[in-house]
Amino acid sequence: MKKYDVVIAGYGLSGALAAYWCSELGLSCCVLEKKPYAGGISILAGGEVRCSSDANKTFDYLKHTNNGTCPDDVLMALANGMTEIYDDLKKIALEVGSVPKYTKTTDSEVAQHHYGFPGWDSLDVARIEEADSIDLQKDYPNAVPRSQAVGWKLYGTVDKVVRKRNVPIYFNTPITKVDRESRTVNDTFMYDKLIFATGGFEADPELQSRNWQLGPVLHNGFDGNTGDGIKMVNSWGAENWHMWHFHAGYGFKHPAGFGIRLKGLGAWNPTQRHLAKSHKPVNHIVVDQNGRRFMNEWTSYYSDTGARAMDYFDSDAVKYPRVPSYFISTEQGRLDGPWGSVTFNMPGVDYKNWSDDNLAEIESGMIKKFYTLTEVAEFIGCDVTTLSETFDKVNTGNDEFNRPDECAIDLTPPYYVAPVYPTVGNTQGGPRHDLNHQPINPFGEVVDENVYVIGDCGSSFGWLYMSAGNWAECFVSAKNSVHHIKNNQ
Repeated sequence: MKKYDVVIAGYGLSGALAAYWCSELGLSCCVLEKKPYAGGISILAGGEVRCSSDANKTFDYLKHTNNGTCPDDVLMALANGMTEIYDDLKKIALEVGSVPKYTKTTDSEVAQHHYGFPGWDSLDVARIEEADSIDLQKDYPNAVPRSQAVGWKLYGTVDKVVRKRNVPIYFNTPITKVDRESRTVNDTFMYDKLIFATGGFEADPELQSRNWQLGPVLHNGFDGNTGDGIKMVNSWGAENWHMWHFHAGYGFKHPAGFGIRLKGLGAWNPTQRHLAKSHKPVNHIVVDQNGRRFMNEWTSYYSDTGARAMDYFDSDAVKYPRVPSYFISTEQGRLDGPWGSVTFNMPGVDYKNWSDDNLAEIESGMIKKFYTLTEVAEFIGCDVTTLSETFDKVNTGNDEFNRPDECAIDLTPPYYVAPVYPTVGNTQGGPRHDLNHQPINPFGEVVDENVYVIGDCGSSFGWLYMSAGNWAECFVSAKNSVHHIKNNQ
């Protein structure tokens, strides 16, 4: 039997940070990771972490983005913790020679990623700018981040520190049994405290169908997040929250079954749009199974709101006519640049990058090419007259969804068409927790004083996703939970 002060389940960013803080505070710990490799979904993240320059203003912003779905004390703990993130990141980075960078929200590239609620201007950004000690291909050969994502630099920095400190990491070790009376895991590891950093449930069809009315929903390239920690803590009486909320745009289906998100839809603040340095034009439309558009494809924060318009039930037809929907573009759209942005952390996928001219995906059949509206309508399975009316509205500039003028498109043949689905990056739902990240039951009582849930395993975000907010929560939840353990020894 191996005995530790803390056993940590999961080795994404929150698990790695929990291991760091255990080491920092003199607590013995180990990490159990069910996969044979590190990183989880964290290593595929963009790489930015939201920090706070004013905890009270950030709290106000969080109140608005959560819309009453999270208690004030939990949000205040998050806001306070966000003021400490950059100092913590600097300390971690220094240990392995990585270079952090802090960017104020007055920079337009930061400002455009916020919703226009009070307090948005208190949210700055931290990231790892340089990480010369980390070799993505060598250190993380299963990870293929999208082109501009540098989350691997930050995750790799924390991972390097944890390994440098000789924290035991047991790969290929899923948690199959927890005896809470003897405080043992898998009859092998004895703990004083147990931290679940097992992520969300985006790759679990059962939990998807139990909590989401629309489907199918495709995960964005990591098949390990199957809600293991959520299910186990639920079995002990914990209440769930935010199970409906998943961070998702829309995109294509890879033959291996995961989602490939659309590329080129930048985030922008609806009330501060002028702060954005550039707005890429949208070179496509999306229609439902009836051949009708149903949304502004240039949504303000595509990664969070892009898929929400797809969640619609047609009571007359008794079906969900928007999953899948259909992406339609033109020759000019094909030449504008790649439509898809590939990202995954899984072995055995022989596909690294979407082609710059989209031809490889067209030749593979992922994108279909047609020369007439009749062919397009037959592929979709809709009435050609309805589809023609949709095209006429677009071509005459009659946009009923307030798509901006710079996103106008001239729909002329050849047409490029593909089904598109909600593509979920991560879920927010899981066990409800208090400000110390201990799971609670429906009556507000801690279900087990020796158990904690952090990161995406029961995130605080319950209405809107705050850009780069999950990584902020990873930092804060890991630190606060481990400090709570230390202070109550």
